[in-house]
Amino acid sequence: MGNYFYLDASNAQHGPVPAEKLLENGVNANSMVWTEGMANWTPAGEVQELKSLFVAQVPPPVNPQPQPQPQQQAQPQSQLHSTSFNSTQQMNAQGGVPAKPDSNLVWGLLCTFLCCQIFGIISIVYACQVDGKWNRGDYSGAIEASKSAKNWAMWGAIGGVVASVILIIFYVIYFAVIGTAAFSGGF
Repeated sequence: MGNYFYLDASNAQHGPVPAEKLLENGVNANSMVWTEGMANWTPAGEVQELKSLFVAQVPPPVNPQPQPQPQQQAQPQSQLHSTSFNSTQQMNAQGGVPAKPDSNLVWGLLCTFLCCQIFGIISIVYACQVDGKWNRGDYSGAIEASKSAKNWAMWGAIGGVVASVILIIFYVIYFAVIGTAAFSGGF
């Protein structure tokens, strides 16, 4: 192999360099090279004498070590079959683990601030239990906590609406009585 001139990334000319040293100088298959006897600058990968330098040398395959599988809490077979799931809950690919339920925390907060504080606080307590139970592997407990949070928020909202309607009716009746009494001269 002869000596070659090459162009670097900024098109600055270097060399002459022995063909064996081209790779050490950052020349790749797309770098332009020239040597005596060549008509034009040519990509190094197209020069017959240099092609062997740019053949990808693939290392032999390494036998991959099997990755340890994360240990899941084993549940008795009877417990797995007794757990009921809504049809809307999807099972994921990790061995029958149900999809993580929504904590319903937003509904608990809305209930607390807009309707019935006691029901809302109970809903928030259940909503905060969902993630902890899920992360411990208590999937059915997380689903039950989610359902409880939703139910307490729903009953709080219903109670708030009913209480508001009763209060409005009371005020209407109250002002109707005061209004008629004021016009009739009772006050």
